[in-house]
Parts: sequence; C-alpha cells; structure tokens
Amino acid sequence: MEIRERIDALKTAALQNIQVSARRGESEHVLECSRKLELIQALEARYRSLVGDLAALEEPRPERLVFGHADLGHADPGHADRVHSDPGHADPGNVDLGRANPERGGGGHAGEDDAPLSRRRMGEKRRLELVEKLRLLRIHLLRLKGPIFMSPSGVRLGIAYASEAQEGKYFPGLPDAGFNHAILRCEAAGGEIADISLPKSFLSQYGPSLSKSHGQVKFNVARRGREFFLIVPGAGAVSVEAYRDDFTALRGRV
Repeated sequence: MEIRERIDALKTAALQNIQVSARRGESEHVLECSRKLELIQALEARYRSLVGDLAALEEPRPERLVFGHADLGHADPGHADRVHSDPGHADPGNVDLGRANPERGGGGHAGEDDAPLSRRRMGEKRRLELVEKLRLLRIHLLRLKGPIFMSPSGVRLGIAYASEAQEGKYFPGLPDAGFNHAILRCEAAGGEIADISLPKSFLSQYGPSLSKSHGQVKFNVARRGREFFLIVPGAGAVSVEAYRDDFTALRGRV
C-alpha cells in the first residue's frame, strides 16, 4: 500500500472512531482519537510538502538556461507571485467559497487580481479567531477539511465568513452536505462581527430551500438596523437574532 493510501486509511478510521465515540458519549475516547487525528493530519501535511518539493525539483526550468543574456541564472521575477496567487495552491475548502459568491463583487477592476486571495486569507483568519473564541468557552473544535470542523460531541460545524458586500448585505457560503450546524461570521464595514450560529434544527427546516451553486450552499444575510435576517427563497426574511452568539448546540449531542 502506498504511503498516501496508508495515511488516508488512518485518517478515515480515526474520523469514524470519533463519530462512534461521540454518539456513545465517550468523551475521553473522543479526545484520544482527536489527538491521533491531529498527528495524522500533521503527517499528511508533511507528505504534501515532500511531494510538492519533489515536483519542484523535477520541473524543467528552461528560463535558467538562456545563454548569452546578462540575467543568466535568474528566475522570472514575477514567477513566485504567479505561483502563490494561483487558486489551485490554496485550501480547496476556501477557494470555492470565493467562487460561489459573485454577488460580493471585487472582480474586474484593474489592480485587483489578488483580491480573491485576500478574501480567502481573511476568511481563514476569521475562522481561526472563532475557533479560539470557542476554545475559551470550552468548546474544542477539530478541523476536518477547509471550513468544516467537528466538536467533541460530534457536531459537524461549517464556519463561513463574509464581509459587508453592500450596506447590510452578506453572502457567506459553505460546501454542500458537509455540515449539520453553521456559524455565519458577518463582518460590517466598521469591523464589527456578528456570529450567527444556526443549529441542525434550523438547517433542517430552511436548508433545503437555500440556493446552491457549484457544490456550495449560499446564504443571503441581511442586516436591518441592528437585527439580522436570513433571506430564504419561498419563506422571505427569517429573523436569526435568536441565534447570534448562541453556541449552546455545540455542547450537546447531535
């Protein structure tokens, strides 16, 4: 069995053990399996790094063999920037979020080629800030993939982020079918962040009506004065004020 296959098998087994233990209420075993999964994920990251380094060494670099020029041996000065701004090198769980929300704008203007990457970085920063916020509340999350996390009780949590696209309008998105609880981090132009924590019961009622595109669930959040609403096709504006900063469901059983 190849190294990658062995890592994938270990990761799958660890996730299954976490889910089974969470359903049984075996919190100690959940923590033990979570620590093992963290080691597996670290090993997976090292493997990807090694594969990337090998590919870079094997890649032909003809621009370094241009004889007779004063810049012999010097790489294209724009090469590194092109590599790092290539969406294919970013976390796949974050790339789709940006692509699925054209309403947020930011494209098509001169000098804004790096804007999507900046949004992804900001989204990741805001997600990690929320993970730390929940940790201080004794809710320890384990990252599964991209914006999807798991709580010790087995809740599959999707954390979506959106800045204010227009006044009082936010368009966060999450991978379809990857979560049963969602937290929508909506950041106003002035920097204030509202955490709208939608539990499984809410998503079961309204989730099927939400727009979906390119494998993403698209949330349309509106702020009217100080109150937040989720715009649901067929249901209109549904108040989500009761779910702001309410993380109770993350502590209980799924």
